[in-house]
Amino acid sequence: MFGLVLVRRGGYTVGVVENAALVRHYAGTRYVQSRTAAGGWSQQRYARRRGNQADALVNAVADRAAAMWSEHNLGE
Repeated sequence: MFGLVLVRRGGYTVGVVENAALVRHYAGTRYVQSRTAAGGWSQQRYARRRGNQADALVNAVADRAAAMWSEHNLGE
């Protein structure tokens, strides 16, 4: 039995695989703004926002994985 995590900008899947079969899974999304063509100070501001949104996505995936995997004793 092992845990599975797939993350892409804006979307993620967390699962548990046992004997080559997906036993349980959850797929979700979080908004992550795409690149803009703005220049100057706006460019840095939008880059920081994208970074913060991407960090929030990673935190959401980690929380979901921890909750799911603890039910299946994968963290031990």
